[in-house]
Amino acid sequence: MKSKIADFFKRSQILVSAASLVLALLICGIVIIICGYSPMEAYGAMLKGAFGSKYYFSQTLGTMIPLAKTRTVSPSTVVSMKRW
Repeated sequence: MKSKIADFFKRSQILVSAASLVLALLICGIVIIICGYSPMEAYGAMLKGAFGSKYYFSQTLGTMIPLAKTRTVSPSTVVSMKRW
């Protein structure tokens, strides 16, 4: 019984994350269209700028890793300090 409940919550978290991503892409696409540009070209330029070469990919990782560490360390610090 416990595994069915855990599976349900895991699936619902994945669905909420996927829906959030799709909604964000749609809203940004609408804003890009309002500004008079093509959303597909804009998203292509973003992907090329982040993953277009080894250098760009290393720069993306170099920026992403400290942000990811901050996201995981901050909540644990708050919990350990009992500041919730």
